[in-house]
Parts: sequence; C-alpha cells; structure tokens
Amino acid sequence: MNPKGEIYIGTVAMEPNRWTATQEPTFEVSQWLPRFAEAGFDGVELWENHYAKASPQEQQALREGPCPIRIYNTYMTFTQAEKARTEATVCHIEELGVQGVKWNLGKDPEALAEYETHFRPWLEALPSKLRVLAEVHPGTVIEKPEAAETFLNRIDDPRIELIVHGLRNLNDNALHWLERFGDRITHLHLQTWKGEGLATQPNISLRKLERLRELGFKGSVCMEFVEGSATQGESPEKVWQTMVSDFGFLNQHRHFFSP
Repeated sequence: MNPKGEIYIGTVAMEPNRWTATQEPTFEVSQWLPRFAEAGFDGVELWENHYAKASPQEQQALREGPCPIRIYNTYMTFTQAEKARTEATVCHIEELGVQGVKWNLGKDPEALAEYETHFRPWLEALPSKLRVLAEVHPGTVIEKPEAAETFLNRIDDPRIELIVHGLRNLNDNALHWLERFGDRITHLHLQTWKGEGLATQPNISLRKLERLRELGFKGSVCMEFVEGSATQGESPEKVWQTMVSDFGFLNQHRHFFSP
C-alpha cells in the first residue's frame, strides 16, 4: 500500500516535549483534527505518545476524528528493555487502523542482533497490508545504504519501505538513497526548518521538487519539521502557522510526487 501523492501532518513537529526526558504530550491532537482536515491534509502521522500517553477519551477522539491517522510514528529501538513498549505498539496500530508505521533501529552496532531479535516477532505481528516504514537517518545502525541493504536482505520482507528526508536540505546523501533503492523509497519526511521554508523561497523549492521527480519518487509526504519547531518559545500554534504556509505551497505542487 502506497498512497502516492498524499500529504500528512506530523504531530511531532508541534510537540515541544518531543525530546525531553519524560516526553509527556503538552496538547491533545484531537482538538486539532478539524483544523488539519479544513486545511486540506490527507491525514496525520501521529507521534506515538500523542496516543500511547493519552487518556482513553483522547484515544477514542483520535480514532473517530475528521482527519484520519494514517501513520503511527514510533521511536522505540527494539531493545530488550523496550519489549513491553514494542508489543504495545502493535495494539495501538490495530486500534487506530493506520496504513503505516514509522520505525527506527538503535544506534549501537554491537546491539544489532538484539534489535533484530525483537524486530522479527514485532514485524510478524503487524497487519499483513501495513506499510512498514524504516526511517534510515543518522544515529541508527542502518544509517548507511550498505547497512540498510544488508539488513533488508536478511529480514526479507517486501512490506518494508524506506523513508528519505528533504526537501530543501535534499543533499547528496539523500539523493544517493533514491538512486540506490528506487521505488522502495515511498515516503518523504519533509524538513523545512532552519530558514528553509518552502513558500519563502519558491524557486529553490521547485528545483528540489523537480529533482525528486527526476529520481522517480512517487510517494507520500509528511511535514515532519517546519520553521519554529524545536526553537525557544515554540508552541503548537506558532508551528501550525508555518505548517499552513508550507502546506499551501506543497499542495499546489503535489503533482511532482503523485502518479
């Protein structure tokens, strides 16, 4: 399943506590779902703690809201210490009825066997038609294309798809992934922070979109981080205003990554 051309909003972009020790959510995503739908987003990539640490009432509101939850975004790393969390994500994925799950491995090469030990049964327990999206960026044991290819060959499950990061910062490394893995890369994590807003420099943004099209990318896009994310004084509302601006530009040009 690859909903090509769809654009999702990543709630991790709006969460000030994303990288704190407790990672306790500071707002209820369900309150924002009508605004997401009205703006035109095709769905939500939901940060796991916006569901896992939510009240039963909030969980129900997320399942029944007007903007569907399409991808469950988990940052577990498949260690023995996370075994209960790993098992819980399967329940959350089934409850939400999502189309995909985003996952990472840990960063310790010496623990690769441990990661794989816990990854395999988790993978087998997932719904058969789920998109199993590997986030292969720095800080994981499969951050290099060669390591990712070795891992994918050993797991040997065609459901596993890959995520590439861009757009304004679509560097040579990301282009190498696209050239190497082709249509197995089905999802783009859009990062437009640090002075890289789409609408503020449209000519540069259009050139990047054209490069994506040249490389054959046809997939879904999640607005993962935008200007204002992870900055002093950030708030969901401030980040949302940038989201709306960047989404308007991306929505206008979604033909670059649609079938």
